[in-house]
Amino acid sequence: MCMVKRTVMCTSCKKVVAIEAPREAWNMWENNIAPVQVCFPDLPADVREMLTFTGMCGECFDKLFE
Repeated sequence: MCMVKRTVMCTSCKKVVAIEAPREAWNMWENNIAPVQVCFPDLPADVREMLTFTGMCGECFDKLFE
């Protein structure tokens, strides 16, 4: 299994997180074949949120919706 490491930045605070996942998972995600929770089931929910439309880290998401 080929692992691919990518970085994502929070759209709010600009925190950068490195995500390592199988190439197949990235391909499924980038081609809209499956939702984020299916492509990356082992990632914590707050990290998966950074890949969604909000692009926020867990801390910023919690502050916005507290």
